[in-house]
Amino acid sequence: MESMMKKALLCSGLFCLCASALAQQEDPDLVLFNGKIFTSVASRPYAESLAIRGERIVATGDTRTIQATAGPKTKVIDLHGATVIPGINDAHHHFSLGPPEVDVDLHTMEPTWAQVKDGIAAAIAKNPPNSLISVAIGFKVFGDPSIDRDALDKIAPNNPVSLATFTGHAVVLNTAGLRFYKIAEDQPDPLGGRFERDAKGRLTGTVREYALLDIERAAADRVPESDAIAQLRQQLDDEAKYGVTSIQELSVAMAPSRAVALLEAVPTRIRVRVVRMPGTTPSGRDIDEGKGVPAHPSGLIAVSGQTWLADGVGVEGTFTPRGDWKVPAKPPFDALMADLPLEFPRSEYPAMLRDSLKTTNSCCFMSPAIVRRKPSSMPSMKPEERLCGAGVVYASSMATAFSPTRSRASSRTASSSCRILSIWPPSRRQEWWSLRRPSR
Repeated sequence: MESMMKKALLCSGLFCLCASALAQQEDPDLVLFNGKIFTSVASRPYAESLAIRGERIVATGDTRTIQATAGPKTKVIDLHGATVIPGINDAHHHFSLGPPEVDVDLHTMEPTWAQVKDGIAAAIAKNPPNSLISVAIGFKVFGDPSIDRDALDKIAPNNPVSLATFTGHAVVLNTAGLRFYKIAEDQPDPLGGRFERDAKGRLTGTVREYALLDIERAAADRVPESDAIAQLRQQLDDEAKYGVTSIQELSVAMAPSRAVALLEAVPTRIRVRVVRMPGTTPSGRDIDEGKGVPAHPSGLIAVSGQTWLADGVGVEGTFTPRGDWKVPAKPPFDALMADLPLEFPRSEYPAMLRDSLKTTNSCCFMSPAIVRRKPSSMPSMKPEERLCGAGVVYASSMATAFSPTRSRASSRTASSSCRILSIWPPSRRQEWWSLRRPSR
């Protein structure tokens, strides 16, 4: 009997404490009610209402219960049956930053050469003289090597013209376009990039991979700060309209220092992680870009990780000569990704991972060629370098990403803690699941 009394008093005391704690809690800042709120909890995937205090969801439940938590200063919104979801993370983002251009929309990802010519002619007729004309192209046009600098010069002798593959890994420029992007006739190829030439050594107008990244970065660097802020503000506003609340920015157009400065100047309302995506020169990779930039410049901006293109994508075939890269007539289309040539000399990939392990920065290989090969094909790499270092997945390709974590008991990276994040497509998974992580 005495034991039962003690239990009853204990339960009563706990109830009083809990009731007191709840009574002392501050009112929520916001209550959403009368809606369909996605919770991601399997047992109860939707709720009618939720309460928010500060940056935290403090309660979910039926409308009557949650409305009762509202205080005199709580903002209350009737959803009228609308659906609410968590904020969307844009996991593969590139800010667009560049000079003014006329984008010719042909309403197809695979325009014909006739459509491209007509679109360029119409754009020239409707816009100021010498406007930069840009047209998105696909397999058909890029796969025809006769569509080159000279072919474009016949249509647009004065306007700079850029035929850009929809993947963003190659362009075909006319002579005015080469001048616009300050590409000299004797321009040397950067590591991992190419300014293509004909048999006589003359530029054909085709610019690929890191050569393209480098000229676009240079063009973006020439954009005045006021224009750059306006461009980023518009893009951030567009993201917010679609429910995006965080961005993983693979920073092609800007060095991390400039990206941070512009995001602070906008200022961004979206959480942005800036991932270094440095360019190359004829002498090698730029491994110093972003050094010295704080990891957390502000509450909504972070800087971490580094991205390298491992290969191209299926439209261009990395550096495969135009016309030689073929699209399979029918599925499966794995060959478009799995058989891509490498972007860099093979010796560069172990070096990238070693750099990552030294700095504890995650290293991302965009696109699949380097990671589709079994580790045994890279004998110069240590086991931890084979399985540690990569951080982000290029979702449209077959890719494997690994996330390095640090041992709490040691300052070194623990090779046994490498974590496979994703492998795509599923047909390639088994060969990787069969690889055992190295033991500690």
